[in-house]
Amino acid sequence: MSAGAEHDVACEAPPSTESSRALSVLVVDDDAPFAEMLVRLLSSEGHRAERADSAAAALAAVGRGRWDVVLTDVKMPGESGIDLLRELRRRAPETDVIVMTGYGTIELTVEAMRLGAADFLPKPFDNQELLLRLGRLERVRRLQNELESLRSELEGRFGFEAIVAESEGMRLALRRAAAAARTRSNVLLVGETGTGKEVVARAIHHAGPRARAPFVAINCAALPREIMESELFGHARGAFTGALTDKRGLFRAAHGGTLLLDEITEMPVETQAKLLRALETGCVRPIGTEREQPVDVRVIAATNRDPQQAVEQGRLRADLYYRLGVIVIELPPLRERPEDIEPLALRAIAELGARLERRVRGIRPEALEALRRHRWPGNVRELRNVIESALVLAPGPWIELADLPPSVAVAAGTAASDGAAQALETNEIAPLDATLKAVERRMILRALACAGGNKSRAAEMLGISRKRIYRKLEEYGMAPGDA
Repeated sequence: MSAGAEHDVACEAPPSTESSRALSVLVVDDDAPFAEMLVRLLSSEGHRAERADSAAAALAAVGRGRWDVVLTDVKMPGESGIDLLRELRRRAPETDVIVMTGYGTIELTVEAMRLGAADFLPKPFDNQELLLRLGRLERVRRLQNELESLRSELEGRFGFEAIVAESEGMRLALRRAAAAARTRSNVLLVGETGTGKEVVARAIHHAGPRARAPFVAINCAALPREIMESELFGHARGAFTGALTDKRGLFRAAHGGTLLLDEITEMPVETQAKLLRALETGCVRPIGTEREQPVDVRVIAATNRDPQQAVEQGRLRADLYYRLGVIVIELPPLRERPEDIEPLALRAIAELGARLERRVRGIRPEALEALRRHRWPGNVRELRNVIESALVLAPGPWIELADLPPSVAVAAGTAASDGAAQALETNEIAPLDATLKAVERRMILRALACAGGNKSRAAEMLGISRKRIYRKLEEYGMAPGDA
């Protein structure tokens, strides 16, 4: 699709997590009148119910289709209900099994539960008791479905597939990250501010075996050094002034999961020594206690500095660097990922547009070209901020060049005048009108950038009238509204 084509961005509604109250129930009992009575009862309550008179008949029914619940007697000719339970755990683990029997003993109950029965119902039982147990199972199944739906949503939001990577540099970084996700090794992410280090850290967590455990992130640069150790390792009540309650600390909060230590080179060196010990021993000692607490945490560290230079400058302990940097992944800055700018911009338009309730169809070619030529010192974070600003300011259904901040829009003038500048430097001949217009456009955009978008100030700097700069802006296809 060309840059100037319309980009219809539709936000798909998340899948419904509400399941029907109706269950499919297979009643297994060789007592035909009793089984038929149960089928009628369940059908009258809106469930889909059928009966089988033996374990073999039940397995045949399970082979023909999926059942939510199997309600089985224990004593039957041939294979028993316990034998059926054992086979269902192997063939249809998603099916819940309720075991019912008139010969209930503690040993039988324990055996059924050990084999994975969802419930145990002694005969005779009240019909309402059966319906109550089924209702409880239905609620559990609905909650499980909701949980799986949420997990799928999280994987979609935080998985590797959610990260834009058209550029080879970013693809290489994600290949390394995906390989790291399959291991227990510590990871060190290196990249400028705004390159997506936390996004990649979350993707590593969600793609690995710890995905169902907590992901805890801390920015070491944002915490005062006085509370850094308490935040990481916890403290006991009364350990210091203001410690009114016990605090478990982030290591224990992330137990079983992943702890992201962002801006690790800003952590005080004395705290780095204690962090190193925690990584080596797998234990932490809260402040004010004598006893160490075992923790199982995968640590991902991140920094916007060159880690080797940080070691040389004394910002990062060498032994900690070697412990953290088992796998080092470098994330390229956005200026080295020109192929990613358009998809990143379109994704930002879709996501932020939905949040801001702004229906924007896409971005004009000249505005997109300005995005491509900007240097992006703030990387992806800066790009998203620019798109958010443009969405708020854009009066129409398209993001225009004039909707971008002047510091970004001026880059479009650079593109327009590159040919003229090259012609002047190489003594080549270029069309005069085009050359003059390119230079004029570039100077106007540069003045707007210096004036913070104020057209009157920019006109004064250029020595032209306010009316003329508005006319020029219209001539060059930029909305003349004041910034």
